[in-house]
Amino acid sequence: MEIREMLLEKDIPVFYVQAVSFPNGIMGAYTSLHSSLGDAHERPSYGVTEMVDDHLTYKACAGLFTQDEKDEIDLPVYNIPAGRYLSMKIKPFGPQMQKFPEFFKELMDHPMAKPGTLGIEHYKTLDTVILMVQVR
Repeated sequence: MEIREMLLEKDIPVFYVQAVSFPNGIMGAYTSLHSSLGDAHERPSYGVTEMVDDHLTYKACAGLFTQDEKDEIDLPVYNIPAGRYLSMKIKPFGPQMQKFPEFFKELMDHPMAKPGTLGIEHYKTLDTVILMVQVR
């Protein structure tokens, strides 16, 4: 897969549900997110993996339509940080989901990758995902 550099010009505010475990709790987190947001399938969809206290955590995320929603919807909000990222486009991603750890390892092993980086999945379409890690 080709690795490209990309720029997120501004933070992306998202609602999220924290998975109770990684990786087994990921599907449950998305199920909970979708039940809390009746229109989750219409929103930009993300996943955020982060190392916290020596273990991986995962947030199932859906983009906000407006800033006012923060006060209207009873879900926590996280900001995917702006900045430079290394990215990899996976299409179709369904058959390759089991390879996401390998793809993220390839991104994280890149000399430009920030140590301790976030791992971000941006589900662009029903069959395309962009995997991203932060640049130093």
